Amino acid sequence: ARVCPHHGRRLRFVRSSGLLLLAYLLHFVPFFVLKRQLFLHHYLPSLYFAVLLAGVVLDFLSSHTPPRRLLAICALWIVAVTAAFFFFLPLSIGSPLPADGAVNARKWLTSWDLHFAS
Repeated sequence: ARVCPHHGRRLRFVRSSGLLLLAYLLHFVPFFVLKRQLFLHHYLPSLYFAVLLAGVVLDFLSSHTPPRRLLAICALWIVAVTAAFFFFLPLSIGSPLPADGAVNARKWLTSWDLHFAS
């Protein structure tokens, strides 16, 4: 039988990502099914596992990526994450926004229920 040279790496990825995904879901799903208002602190335990899972996935996907391309992808990723952080920062820390529609501009999904939006 022919053995894939990347079998060990793939198996380690599946095991670690599966465990992190399970931990993420175990922390997130109970709050997702609640029919009441949720706050940021309900999601924070899941966030740790999501960040760890993102690192595992990035490590697996980057294992065969040329270094120059990987550097460009990481730079774009860092810019996107930083922009999203500062875009949602006022909602996260509760600071006032300058314009009336600024809160609704941060509502990316129609399912998001922002009670303090005008």
